[in-house]
Amino acid sequence: MSTEARREEIIRILMGGTKTTAPKLSIQLGVSISTINRDLLVLTVERGYPIDTETGRAGGVYMRDFRHAHKHILSQEQIRALNTVMITTDPETAGALQSILHAYA
Repeated sequence: MSTEARREEIIRILMGGTKTTAPKLSIQLGVSISTINRDLLVLTVERGYPIDTETGRAGGVYMRDFRHAHKHILSQEQIRALNTVMITTDPETAGALQSILHAYA
């Protein structure tokens, strides 16, 4: 998995509302905890994602209320078109289209 693909996967995981930990992400993505921490730093500082971390027993990594610049960039016509295609396609493609709608609509 490329660096960019891994970072996109981290965002996808966190956008799902899941609170996780750097060690869990490292196992899930097959990289070191240091790599995950660098990815989180890039995603937060350079790209502006609202990723928070909490220490302690109930701590973890999570994304607070997500309002990234790419949200809400699809027009209503584009949303309708994607929804139409979702109805007529295979489940895997429908899932991918649903994630696009979740990220950009």
